Amino acid sequence: MAWASAGFYMLAQVLGAVAGAALQVLLTPGLSFGTTYDPSCHAPAQGLGGTPLFVWETLATFVFVYIAYPALFARPSYGSLGPLYVGLALFGVLSTGGAYTGFSPLNPALTFAGSLVFNCVWRHMWMYLLAQATGGGLAALLACGVYGLGPMYLSEAERAHYVALHGAPETGLSGGATGMLSGQQQAGAPVGEQGMPGSF
Repeated sequence: MAWASAGFYMLAQVLGAVAGAALQVLLTPGLSFGTTYDPSCHAPAQGLGGTPLFVWETLATFVFVYIAYPALFARPSYGSLGPLYVGLALFGVLSTGGAYTGFSPLNPALTFAGSLVFNCVWRHMWMYLLAQATGGGLAALLACGVYGLGPMYLSEAERAHYVALHGAPETGLSGGATGMLSGQQQAGAPVGEQGMPGSF
Protein backbone atom coordinates (compact mmCIF):
# COMPACT_ATOMS: atom_id res chain seq x y z
CA MET A 1 0.00 0.00 0.00
CA ALA A 2 1.37 3.40 -0.96
CA TRP A 3 2.09 5.92 1.78
CA ALA A 4 -0.41 8.32 0.21
CA SER A 5 -3.14 5.66 0.41
CA ALA A 6 -2.22 4.86 4.01
CA GLY A 7 -2.41 8.54 4.91
CA PHE A 8 -5.80 8.82 3.21
CA TYR A 9 -7.17 5.84 5.16
CA MET A 10 -5.94 7.27 8.47
CA LEU A 11 -7.41 10.69 7.71
CA ALA A 12 -10.70 9.09 6.70
CA GLN A 13 -10.83 7.15 9.97
CA VAL A 14 -10.25 10.29 12.04
CA LEU A 15 -12.84 12.31 10.11
CA GLY A 16 -15.33 9.45 10.31
CA ALA A 17 -14.82 9.08 14.06
CA VAL A 18 -15.28 12.81 14.63
CA ALA A 19 -18.36 12.87 12.41
CA GLY A 20 -19.83 9.90 14.27
CA ALA A 21 -19.25 11.53 17.66
CA ALA A 22 -20.75 14.79 16.39
CA LEU A 23 -23.80 12.93 15.08
CA GLN A 24 -24.17 11.29 18.49
CA VAL A 25 -24.36 14.74 20.07
CA LEU A 26 -26.96 15.92 17.57
CA LEU A 27 -29.16 12.86 18.01
CA THR A 28 -28.93 12.43 21.80
CA PRO A 29 -31.11 14.72 23.95
CA GLY A 30 -29.19 16.60 26.61
CA LEU A 31 -25.80 16.29 24.95
CA SER A 32 -23.79 19.24 23.74
CA PHE A 33 -20.36 19.71 22.27
CA GLY A 34 -17.67 19.93 24.92
CA THR A 35 -19.79 18.19 27.56
CA THR A 36 -18.25 15.01 28.94
CA TYR A 37 -20.30 11.96 28.00
CA ASP A 38 -19.11 8.91 29.92
CA PRO A 39 -19.99 6.19 27.36
CA SER A 40 -17.84 7.96 24.76
CA CYS A 41 -15.01 8.90 27.11
CA HIS A 42 -12.38 6.79 28.80
CA ALA A 43 -9.68 7.48 31.35
CA PRO A 44 -7.21 5.32 33.25
CA ALA A 45 -8.08 3.79 36.57
CA GLN A 46 -7.63 6.06 39.55
CA GLY A 47 -3.99 6.35 40.46
CA LEU A 48 -2.83 4.76 37.19
CA GLY A 49 -0.79 6.83 34.79
CA GLY A 50 2.59 7.24 33.22
CA THR A 51 4.47 4.01 32.59
CA PRO A 52 1.78 1.58 33.87
CA LEU A 53 -0.87 3.15 31.60
CA PHE A 54 1.51 3.08 28.65
CA VAL A 55 2.37 -0.59 29.22
CA TRP A 56 -1.26 -1.69 29.64
CA GLU A 57 -2.44 0.18 26.55
CA THR A 58 0.53 -0.97 24.46
CA LEU A 59 0.05 -4.60 25.48
CA ALA A 60 -3.69 -4.53 24.84
CA THR A 61 -3.26 -2.94 21.40
CA PHE A 62 -0.45 -5.36 20.50
CA VAL A 63 -2.49 -8.44 21.33
CA PHE A 64 -5.57 -7.15 19.52
CA VAL A 65 -3.76 -6.17 16.31
CA TYR A 66 -1.66 -9.33 16.25
CA ILE A 67 -4.81 -11.48 16.38
CA ALA A 68 -6.76 -9.30 13.95
CA TYR A 69 -4.10 -9.23 11.22
CA PRO A 70 -4.05 -12.94 10.26
CA ALA A 71 -7.78 -13.27 10.93
CA LEU A 72 -8.71 -10.62 8.37
CA PHE A 73 -5.87 -9.51 6.14
CA ALA A 74 -3.46 -12.36 5.49
CA ARG A 75 -3.22 -16.11 5.41
CA PRO A 76 -4.43 -18.27 7.03
CA SER A 77 -7.42 -15.92 7.49
CA TYR A 78 -10.66 -17.26 8.92
CA GLY A 79 -13.03 -16.37 6.12
CA SER A 80 -16.44 -15.19 7.22
CA LEU A 81 -15.53 -16.06 10.83
CA GLY A 82 -12.77 -13.46 10.84
CA PRO A 83 -14.90 -10.69 12.38
CA LEU A 84 -15.99 -13.10 15.13
CA TYR A 85 -12.37 -13.86 16.01
CA VAL A 86 -11.59 -10.14 16.12
CA GLY A 87 -14.63 -9.41 18.28
CA LEU A 88 -13.67 -12.15 20.71
CA ALA A 89 -10.09 -10.84 20.78
CA LEU A 90 -11.32 -7.33 21.60
CA PHE A 91 -13.63 -8.73 24.30
CA GLY A 92 -10.77 -10.71 25.83
CA VAL A 93 -8.35 -7.80 25.77
CA LEU A 94 -10.80 -5.34 27.31
CA SER A 95 -11.93 -7.90 29.89
CA THR A 96 -8.32 -8.28 30.98
CA GLY A 97 -6.92 -4.76 30.88
CA GLY A 98 -9.93 -2.56 30.32
CA ALA A 99 -10.39 -1.86 34.01
CA TYR A 100 -6.94 -0.22 34.03
CA THR A 101 -7.13 1.66 30.73
CA GLY A 102 -10.73 2.85 31.11
CA PHE A 103 -11.86 0.44 28.38
CA SER A 104 -10.00 2.34 25.72
CA PRO A 105 -11.22 1.54 22.16
CA LEU A 106 -7.61 0.75 21.13
CA ASN A 107 -8.14 3.06 18.18
CA PRO A 108 -6.35 6.42 17.85
CA ALA A 109 -9.16 7.85 15.72
CA LEU A 110 -11.81 7.09 18.36
CA THR A 111 -9.57 8.32 21.18
CA PHE A 112 -9.01 11.63 19.39
CA ALA A 113 -12.68 12.01 18.42
CA GLY A 114 -13.83 11.53 22.01
CA SER A 115 -11.35 14.11 23.22
CA LEU A 116 -12.33 16.63 20.56
CA VAL A 117 -16.12 16.34 20.70
CA PHE A 118 -16.69 15.45 24.36
CA ASN A 119 -13.70 17.28 25.83
CA CYS A 120 -12.37 14.24 27.64
CA VAL A 121 -9.09 12.34 27.86
CA TRP A 122 -7.01 15.39 26.88
CA ARG A 123 -4.72 14.95 29.86
CA HIS A 124 -3.85 11.38 28.92
CA MET A 125 -4.57 11.45 25.19
CA TRP A 126 -0.94 11.66 24.11
CA MET A 127 -0.15 8.59 26.24
CA TYR A 128 -3.04 6.63 24.71
CA LEU A 129 -2.04 7.63 21.17
CA LEU A 130 1.63 6.82 21.72
CA ALA A 131 0.82 3.45 23.28
CA GLN A 132 -1.66 2.54 20.53
CA ALA A 133 0.82 3.47 17.82
CA THR A 134 3.60 1.52 19.55
CA GLY A 135 1.54 -1.60 20.22
CA GLY A 136 -0.13 -1.59 16.82
CA GLY A 137 3.12 -0.96 14.98
CA LEU A 138 5.03 -3.70 16.77
CA ALA A 139 2.16 -6.16 16.27
CA ALA A 140 1.94 -5.37 12.55
CA LEU A 141 5.68 -5.82 12.08
CA LEU A 142 5.66 -9.15 13.88
CA ALA A 143 2.50 -10.35 12.10
CA CYS A 144 3.92 -9.43 8.70
CA GLY A 145 7.05 -11.43 9.51
CA VAL A 146 5.06 -14.44 10.71
CA TYR A 147 2.11 -14.46 8.30
CA GLY A 148 3.44 -12.43 5.38
CA LEU A 149 1.77 -9.56 3.57
CA GLY A 150 -1.85 -9.89 2.55
CA PRO A 151 -2.72 -9.25 -1.11
CA MET A 152 -4.01 -5.73 -0.53
CA TYR A 153 -0.56 -4.64 0.69
CA LEU A 154 1.41 -5.92 -2.30
CA SER A 155 2.51 -4.09 -5.42
CA GLU A 156 0.59 -4.68 -8.65
CA ALA A 157 3.15 -7.17 -9.93
CA GLU A 158 3.22 -8.99 -6.59
CA ARG A 159 -0.59 -9.08 -6.45
CA ALA A 160 -0.77 -10.58 -9.94
CA HIS A 161 1.65 -13.31 -8.91
CA TYR A 162 -0.19 -13.87 -5.62
CA VAL A 163 -3.57 -14.24 -7.32
CA ALA A 164 -2.11 -16.59 -9.94
CA LEU A 165 -0.96 -18.86 -7.11
CA HIS A 166 -3.80 -18.57 -4.62
CA GLY A 167 -6.75 -16.94 -6.34
CA ALA A 168 -8.38 -13.78 -5.02
CA PRO A 169 -9.68 -13.94 -1.44
CA GLU A 170 -13.45 -14.02 -1.34
CA THR A 171 -14.38 -13.88 2.35
CA GLY A 172 -13.48 -11.85 5.42
CA LEU A 173 -12.35 -8.24 5.20
CA SER A 174 -9.58 -9.35 2.87
CA GLY A 175 -12.37 -10.23 0.47
CA GLY A 176 -12.60 -6.51 -0.18
CA ALA A 177 -9.46 -6.97 -2.21
CA THR A 178 -11.26 -9.25 -4.67
CA GLY A 179 -12.44 -6.45 -6.92
CA MET A 180 -9.10 -4.70 -6.69
CA LEU A 181 -7.34 -7.90 -7.67
CA SER A 182 -9.70 -9.01 -10.43
CA GLY A 183 -7.72 -7.28 -13.15
CA GLN A 184 -4.47 -8.82 -12.02
CA GLN A 185 -6.18 -12.19 -11.69
CA GLN A 186 -7.35 -12.07 -15.28
CA ALA A 187 -3.86 -11.14 -16.42
CA GLY A 188 -1.85 -13.45 -14.18
CA ALA A 189 -3.87 -16.64 -13.74
CA PRO A 190 -4.46 -19.31 -16.38
CA VAL A 191 -7.94 -19.17 -17.91
CA GLY A 192 -9.02 -22.36 -16.21
CA GLU A 193 -8.11 -21.02 -12.80
CA GLN A 194 -9.78 -17.61 -12.99
CA GLY A 195 -12.95 -18.87 -11.38
CA MET A 196 -11.25 -20.82 -8.59
CA PRO A 197 -12.01 -19.59 -5.07
CA GLY A 198 -9.05 -18.42 -3.07
CA SER A 199 -7.36 -20.61 -0.52
CA PHE A 200 -8.01 -18.06 2.23
